[in-house]
Amino acid sequence: MKHTLLFSSFFLTLISWAQPTITQADLTPVIGSSALVDSVNYVDLSEMTGPNQTWDLSDLQPIGETLTYNWVNPADAPGGEDFPIANYAVEVDFLSFFYDISGNEYNEVGYYLEFQGATAIETFSDAAVRYTFPLTYGTTGSDDYTSNTSFSLGFEIESNGQLNGEVEGYGTAILPFGTFTDVLLLHVNDFTEDAQSVGGTTFLTTLENEIYVLYKAGNPLPLAIFEEIITTDFIGNVEVDYGGTTFNSQGGMNTQEETAAELRVYPNPVSNILNVDLTGKSVDELTLWTVDGRMVNNFSVRNPGLMQLEMSALNAGMYILHARGENELYTACISVK
Repeated sequence: MKHTLLFSSFFLTLISWAQPTITQADLTPVIGSSALVDSVNYVDLSEMTGPNQTWDLSDLQPIGETLTYNWVNPADAPGGEDFPIANYAVEVDFLSFFYDISGNEYNEVGYYLEFQGATAIETFSDAAVRYTFPLTYGTTGSDDYTSNTSFSLGFEIESNGQLNGEVEGYGTAILPFGTFTDVLLLHVNDFTEDAQSVGGTTFLTTLENEIYVLYKAGNPLPLAIFEEIITTDFIGNVEVDYGGTTFNSQGGMNTQEETAAELRVYPNPVSNILNVDLTGKSVDELTLWTVDGRMVNNFSVRNPGLMQLEMSALNAGMYILHARGENELYTACISVK
């Protein structure tokens, strides 16, 4: 059962007009606008909460390549027909993310991926309410959600999760692309249980994400996100990952955006070792990304040829592998089972 209390305001003893407030209009995107998105090192913001903070993140450096997120009409996005309630969509690489931003809620309604003949689609039977407006210091709440992700390669993942969040601070954020005042710091705990069905057998995996998000009115995407992700697989192995992402909504289109050629990989789907054929390619680095734009690994290439990557520690699902050189870009969609 969905709780629509997520980020619903409650009264504090602080004077409300002295604090920044974000409304639905402040985060509503403009169709045709874009943002430049970079993976960066993790920064622990858990001790930088409270009023009148200064988050100095000016020394963050991109890890891997810059992606471009484009806001589009859902009807014009690949897979848009599967999300009739969506009124906004973001396109990046081979992915489209769909949202319903209406009333006082910001709802995530799913994504669609299509690459090299493979597809994946996530739909919510109980939507994830990301925010209920207005947001201000002290805003708190929770929401339950349920989704199903279907992969054309022959398996499905049923996800049940809960979001618990609080706006824990406000102040000034200093990033490599600018200084921003009246920024809110959101802390979200996102707990998910994934049930993967393969050949009649179900495997359970849990993910607990501790997420700190910096939001500025007028930017439909966050300024930055920092995540600690604790994964427990179906046999009890625990893995902890850390990651960061910055979103430069003032950056405009990436004028250096390249057209990627197809990269030969096998076996695909893969459960252990992935072979990557780099023969004849001047590639310096491989980067592996989740479908929501988070880089999970990068690999230096010393001897172009056949390279083998260990994939057994990854959660089941779809990933994007990029191979980059000075003047070359290759890509492949990887299914991990």
